[in-house]
Amino acid sequence: MRRALRRAFVAALLLVALAAPRLGHATDARPVVRVVLVTSGDSPTWFDGFVKHLERELGLRGIEVAVVRSERDSGIRRSGGGSASPVGADAELVIDAPSALRPTLRFSVPPRDEGSTSEGAGRVRQVNLAGVPADGWSLALAVAADELMRSNWPRAVPSEAARAAAGEAKASPGAGEETFPTASKPPEQAPRPAAAQASGETAIISAGSAPFGEGETSAAAGEQGARSPGAGSGFRSTLGAAAAGEVFAGGQTQVGPDVRWAIRAVPRLEVEIRGGWRRIVRRDTTNGAVAGSAFVAGGALKLLVLGGARANLSFVGRADLLRAAYSGEARNGTIDATSGNALGFVVAAGPCGRLALTRSLGLDAEVLAGASPMAITATDAGNAVLSTNGAAVLASLGLSLGL
Repeated sequence: MRRALRRAFVAALLLVALAAPRLGHATDARPVVRVVLVTSGDSPTWFDGFVKHLERELGLRGIEVAVVRSERDSGIRRSGGGSASPVGADAELVIDAPSALRPTLRFSVPPRDEGSTSEGAGRVRQVNLAGVPADGWSLALAVAADELMRSNWPRAVPSEAARAAAGEAKASPGAGEETFPTASKPPEQAPRPAAAQASGETAIISAGSAPFGEGETSAAAGEQGARSPGAGSGFRSTLGAAAAGEVFAGGQTQVGPDVRWAIRAVPRLEVEIRGGWRRIVRRDTTNGAVAGSAFVAGGALKLLVLGGARANLSFVGRADLLRAAYSGEARNGTIDATSGNALGFVVAAGPCGRLALTRSLGLDAEVLAGASPMAITATDAGNAVLSTNGAAVLASLGLSLGL
């Protein structure tokens, strides 16, 4: 009997000894980052994709993500499927989105010891998504958030083991597993500037073509959209309306509206077609006056010279056909007044600029110098009154909508 009890006791001790490491490993708490979305309305369209990218990247380093839609919410969803307490989070990332295209990231780590402020200081950055294509918003924000955490939280820096696991996961994803692109990481050896180490650091990140500050890294979305040549509008085509006018050395001045449609043929070259109507300014003559109207139809090639997320500058070469209808007004009944039509051809070249007012709406302006190889003329008693002959100045100002 004693022998049986002794054997049972020894077996129980062995079982406890074998199970203790596993139990201890199972109870090890994984770091948790609480992600809080603060918005006055519905969740932005990029938020769900942003969470997926962030969970994917942090999960490879053994960090879980707990998501709440508002700071007042009590329920939290962890990326691992369990539950987490807001108080127990190891770090917090607040996404303040009063504007969907200019969210602000606030990252903070609570102090390890009471009364300590070494890790309690917050970091704030604003991300400008205005120059990024819509399908890159989630990735751009996830890259900015990941870099912000790695810069201010040592536990977010990937270890060699995590990097090896990430490499294996990218090389051979499991069947049915959905994969997401991961953020590019700057060299860890790069020192952060002294200003970035200060408490309450504030940085404004533009996902467009503006350069980042020292020690910062651009979002991958900059490579997708705003950094690409011709990213001034971020669209393959634009539709616009403009007020245009032409002044010719031969005495003819005309103004009127235009409708224009442009499409990007190659990254730095746009092809534009336009049509419009012109009122020819009335001009007095010896025997009366001459006035008229005209229709304009033509095309242009725009070569991007300087590009940016908010503005760009192009060089334009334009060619237009001009169909003018002149009408004479006699001073008295003894003089005959006649009307007539004529077809002319005008070419011009010069600078054209675009300023983005919103993501899809832009303000366009151009000032061109040109001439009329095929001039049209209205005469009075054999003398030229209105003509497109000689040098010309063409100008326009309008709005364009990205399609």
